[in-house]
Amino acid sequence: MPEFLKPRSPTLPLWLIPLLYVGVTVVCGLAFPRIEQEYLAAYSHGMSVASAQATLSAIASGMMALTGIVFALAFVMMQFSAVAYSPRLVSWFGRDPVLFHALGLFTATFARRWCGGISTT
Repeated sequence: MPEFLKPRSPTLPLWLIPLLYVGVTVVCGLAFPRIEQEYLAAYSHGMSVASAQATLSAIASGMMALTGIVFALAFVMMQFSAVAYSPRLVSWFGRDPVLFHALGLFTATFARRWCGGISTT
C-alpha cells in the first residue's frame, strides 16, 4: 500500500504539551484555593499568608533555576551528539515528547506559584 494511502493517527503538535500543563495548572491554581476556602475553611493549618507566599516563591525560584540547568544540559548534549552522531539523532531528540513533558512540568510548577500569588491577594 502506498505511503500516502495509509491511515495516520492524529498527533498533537509538540508545543501543545507544555501549554496543556500550564493551562491545567492555571485553572487548578485559581479554582482550588476558592474551593478550599468554601468547603474546607474549618481545616486551617495555621500558616500565614506571608509564609505561604515566601514558601511558594522559594519553590518557584528553585524550579526556574533547575529548569535552566536541565535544559542547558539537554541542549549541550544535543550539540555534542550532533558532532559525534548523525543529524537524525539530533532531530529525534528535538521531537521527543519527553523533552516537552519535562518543559511542561517545570513551567507548570512556576505557573502554580504565580497562581498562588494571585489567589492570596
